[in-house]
Parts: sequence; structure tokens; C-alpha cells
Amino acid sequence: MESYGFQPVVRNNTRRDACLDNIFLNFEIDSATIEARDFNISDPDGQLINIPVARTSKSTPNTESTFRPVTGEGRLAFYNIVERTYCNKERPYITHWFSGELRKMRDHLSFLGDVCKRCGSPNLGNSKFSKINKQLQRQKNKQMIKKLCLQKTRSGPCGEL
Repeated sequence: MESYGFQPVVRNNTRRDACLDNIFLNFEIDSATIEARDFNISDPDGQLINIPVARTSKSTPNTESTFRPVTGEGRLAFYNIVERTYCNKERPYITHWFSGELRKMRDHLSFLGDVCKRCGSPNLGNSKFSKINKQLQRQKNKQMIKKLCLQKTRSGPCGEL
């Protein structure tokens, strides 16, 4: 360790006669007072190290100073990070409906489903269901075609199919 510039703090045994627990410092320890003491707390002796620290600033020791490392911009950035972090274990199941028309269809379907359950009539609204299912299938097919075209060209939207 000394070849790398580190100096051992205590050079005598700290745990009976067999063990040397030590701290290494990477600066001169001539001005520091170092001793191994038995504090009667545990098996190893404690190390008492006093290192004098030179003051680097010329401020008086009892002046009150305020340092605010968080600026308004930093606070906003922190808020955005926390806002995007979801702290619960599971995200709630959320369906994102991409148009008002599909949202309306979903509401009609759920209404018809509730009516069928309450009235006990499974054939109620079958024609309505089939129309809505066909519209949903057409929308899905259009999206699939767009994805395939974009994957083939990778340069932008393709022409009308």
C-alpha cells in the first residue's frame, strides 16, 4: 500500500497480539495524532485519529449563509422525473381509445351487454354487435396495412391500397 502513496495509520496490534486493523491515508500524517485505545466495548481496540484541517475560506465561523443548490429549472426537471415514475407495483389496466367513435361503440357494446345480462336475452342486439365488430376489424386491418407499408419502405407512408 505504501508503494501507492498510502500510509498506515496505526503500526501496532489492535486485536490482542495477532491482528492489525488499520486505516490507510493518502496524505502526510506527521501533523495528525494517532493512537490505538481500548474502549472496553469490543475485542479490537479503537483507533483515535485527530487530523487538523486547514481553513480554506476566510469567512468568519459564525456567519449565517444560505446555499440553495436546487434552482427553478432543477426543481422542474426533478418534478418531471418523479411524475414519470410510477411507484406502485402494477399499473392499472387502462384502455386508450384513439377516437371518439370507438369510445362511443365501446359504450354501446357495454350497454347492450348489460341489457342482455339483465333481460336474459342472448340474441338482443346481435346485428348491432356484428356491425360494430366489422367496423373494429376494418380499423385493425387498416392499421396493420400501414405498419406493413412503413416496415417495407421505412421512408414514410405508402400510397393508397
